[in-house]
Amino acid sequence: MDMADGLAVVAQLWKEFERVKRPRIDPAVELVDTIVAQLNRAQDEIGDAPEARPGASNAVRRGADDSDAAECERRCAVVASAAGAIAQLDAAAKVAAHHHDVQAGHARFCKSIDKAMPADAEPALRLLNGGVGDECAEGLHRAIASHLFSVGHAHAARLLLREAKLEAMDDACDGGIAGLGAHLAAYERLAELTRALDERNLTPALAWADAHAAALAARGADLGFALHRLRFLQLLDGCGSAADGADGASAISAALAYGRAFLAPAADSSTRLLGEVQQLMGTLLFVGRLDSSPYAALLDGSHWRAAREQLRAEFLAIHKLPDESPLAVSLRVGVLALPTLVKVANVLQAKVGARAPGSYDRLPVELELPSEFTYHSIVTCPVSREQCTRDNPPMLLPCGHVISLISTSKLSRGCRTARFKCPYCPVETTTALCQKLCVD
Repeated sequence: MDMADGLAVVAQLWKEFERVKRPRIDPAVELVDTIVAQLNRAQDEIGDAPEARPGASNAVRRGADDSDAAECERRCAVVASAAGAIAQLDAAAKVAAHHHDVQAGHARFCKSIDKAMPADAEPALRLLNGGVGDECAEGLHRAIASHLFSVGHAHAARLLLREAKLEAMDDACDGGIAGLGAHLAAYERLAELTRALDERNLTPALAWADAHAAALAARGADLGFALHRLRFLQLLDGCGSAADGADGASAISAALAYGRAFLAPAADSSTRLLGEVQQLMGTLLFVGRLDSSPYAALLDGSHWRAAREQLRAEFLAIHKLPDESPLAVSLRVGVLALPTLVKVANVLQAKVGARAPGSYDRLPVELELPSEFTYHSIVTCPVSREQCTRDNPPMLLPCGHVISLISTSKLSRGCRTARFKCPYCPVETTTALCQKLCVD
């Protein structure tokens, strides 16, 4: 199974999962809701039961008058009617049928997973040097901790590092998967900022945006304006309760002053934001009834969620942190590559004279991954048709053409001063005149 086949299998499994998660159990839920509604209506019709009178004698309790008897008959009729209506629904059989359908779908999906996934992935995991032995445990623990920090679970990450006895190594690390020291404080700060925004507290985010105003301006980001817009709407929304009094007038004046101080400069510097500022100023005409005004959409919670995502994106970019944790990317790539690696491992195991698993310093087969997993430029030598690596870097010839180091060595027959002709033009050169290219 090659990469294309692996992608097809994953796509098919995803389609089956979409079918399984469809709300086919909704009819059963609606049926139970109908029964609950019937019981609630019966309870409302019956009313509260008469309170017991502990001090009454047995003769008094037995001496119910005709009105009490009629009331009891009415209640019994209500209960009987509700029981009959529920019985006609045939709830037990219908719920069991829906449950059977859902369980059958889950069973088919599990069988599809068992059929598509390899029974033993251990040979594929041992292709590379090091395999999955204990020597990889430290790197794995750091990768998991880095992921936990990136998603805001700093407490869980610290517990993991403590249990793995890696706490003392944090301060000496240079960030990333190999170390968390340089990134730990940044991740925790990001968690504090996003948590405050979730609580509708703009003060920490505004302070961070003001401190990094130059970096945000260099990136062309309008995060500061988005945060000040939310604060202006907060002030305006707080004016509604006292809009007719002196306190309300002063609150409106404060909101207007805030808009002049922080929103007007944005409108002066950007014609794109001018329309938004004008719209915000129009909200001053509807103080106290903003939720029923033409500007009600400005109070929607989506603006807070958008500001949160924008804050996270700008924070990660300024602090040079990855947008997605390396562990998550590795997991996604591994799922795509696993079928191909299993096939290669099985072929190498059956091949006589093949290198032992774990002796490869890189994968013995090229994996074609989607473009979303390309994070840097790739140079392929036009002579050998092989991808340039750190051990085989691209070399710039004086004529401007680029080939790999191995190709230059072959053309010059291993002699740095031997002249050879460029494979693509008549210019002659030597290996000593070629320059190594560093491609990001």
